[in-house]
Amino acid sequence: MSQRFIVSHEGQELGPFTEEEIRAKLLANKLYPVDYVFDETAQDWVLINERFSLSPTSPVTPLAATPNAKNMTFPSVHELPPPHDIVVRRTPQIVPTPPIAQPAAKKSPITTPVPASGNPTKNRVHFSGGIGTVSMTQLKAGKVSLRLKDYSTLGLAGTPDVNLVIHAGPINQFIIHGPSACTAGEEFVVEIKAYDAFENFISSYSGELSVELSGSQTETKTASFQKGLARVHFKHTKAENVQIRLRDPRGSNLKMPPNLVLAIHPGQPAKLIVDAPPEAQAGQSVDLKIRAVDAHGNLVTDFKGDIDLAVETQPIGKVS
Repeated sequence: MSQRFIVSHEGQELGPFTEEEIRAKLLANKLYPVDYVFDETAQDWVLINERFSLSPTSPVTPLAATPNAKNMTFPSVHELPPPHDIVVRRTPQIVPTPPIAQPAAKKSPITTPVPASGNPTKNRVHFSGGIGTVSMTQLKAGKVSLRLKDYSTLGLAGTPDVNLVIHAGPINQFIIHGPSACTAGEEFVVEIKAYDAFENFISSYSGELSVELSGSQTETKTASFQKGLARVHFKHTKAENVQIRLRDPRGSNLKMPPNLVLAIHPGQPAKLIVDAPPEAQAGQSVDLKIRAVDAHGNLVTDFKGDIDLAVETQPIGKVS
């Protein structure tokens, strides 16, 4: 079976056509030498006159002569009708011609708008009065450098690089940072940053949020942003797992981060506490439990070892 091709003509994808059909359409002025054809070998769009070794200004001899093909020449590039403003060509998906059973052609990715960095996507740009327009989308804030590359046969050189500053978008979400663990009674800091929908830091943001620490007790503080950043200081004396969450007092629809989970560990042993039953019988042994606790009364569960202790008894009264 003859190889078949997809053709990009005036903003539309046509075909698939055989080489003979393409040459016939060239002779009938239904296609132009400066139209593009998709080359499966190169997996890219190439000019028809390059793919089939044609010259845009010279006659084309068809593979099979037809009565209408005599004494016909192609118009020059300057005589062709103007293309659409911007044509983004995508890699076509060729469907095999029935009834011959063939495996489906592999899908190629669809081209995207011109990025500000990396390999640019080829676009057909319509010029009017010497000026053409092409759209560009950049998701990350920062300074970028723009450079033109001419893929046509004209081979025009681009201007020197043009620098462009991309700013962050409007406030969309917050991201919270903090320690995963700390010691009871020690101060720790929670840091909150403002970002747009594309996770660009917004250094100009100023506003307020409520920051709530939830454990055996609840504590709420206000986070005031300066240059997109807010810091809140907490001190928790109870050894337990706590959660820190953000709330917008204005009730907006801004995206809040997941709660920050923080483990509060006990400090170093500070004292020993004796636990004894309230009553005992004379002459019987009494088991006493001794707890090692930190300065805030939290049991120091990782305290191990032997200590020499003496238990002294002092009478404080008589049992009636």
